[in-house]
Amino acid sequence: MGRRNESNLRKRKVLFFSYSYGLCGIHYIDAGYLGYKAYFTAPRKGTVWSLSGSDWLGTIAAGDTSGELIAAILPDMALNPITVKRPVERRFPIYKADLMPYQDSPEGQDHSSASSGALNPPKARTYAETVNHHYLLFQDTDLSSFHGLLHREPMLRMQEGEVHSRLCLDRLPLEAIHKVRFSPNLDSYGWLISGGQSGLVRIHFIRGLTSPLGHRMQLESQAHFHAMFQPSSPTEGSGFCPTSHFLLPSP
Repeated sequence: MGRRNESNLRKRKVLFFSYSYGLCGIHYIDAGYLGYKAYFTAPRKGTVWSLSGSDWLGTIAAGDTSGELIAAILPDMALNPITVKRPVERRFPIYKADLMPYQDSPEGQDHSSASSGALNPPKARTYAETVNHHYLLFQDTDLSSFHGLLHREPMLRMQEGEVHSRLCLDRLPLEAIHKVRFSPNLDSYGWLISGGQSGLVRIHFIRGLTSPLGHRMQLESQAHFHAMFQPSSPTEGSGFCPTSHFLLPSP
């Protein structure tokens, strides 16, 4: 069975078709440009549970059942996206969660190949069995800078997983990511929040996508807000003081 989800980015539309098993993908369509083909943003091997877009960054983020959270920079749809070359360089992983058994992962073990081709599926099928015998290993990408990103281990792991990864459908997907949201506010446009089957909520700041232009827009917005809501000076002799807000001491 397939599932179709839509996410509106102002006048844009992002469609992604997800299946419980097999290759699926995220397609980008910009409304109003007739005759343009859908832009294939990213392939996914597992079910894509959630997708979120940021108007400020021109970027979408997606979380799937394999425990991988990725982001992709959308092209400028003022031009035909068929001319966009190497779309693999426009997407990058934010983090990858892997379900690891306790007995197979002693302290000090190298986890760099945790999500490689060697598949050792856990046998636990309930939440209680899973948490008693397994733990989640989070491998985060350094988002402070994109220098040399194409040659980093997280990027190579994501590209390999898009082609050779395998899913185990006979266990509880404790590492699955079910909800992803970009902050819609300009003051916090670089923040991304995600949560999943495990009940853990993680917050990431994508510093590499911020720019001086975004910082200038923040300053202009703050100045405009203060100019609109700055309390005027009280009328002489009115006896009224400006409104003030403060926190009450805890009992």
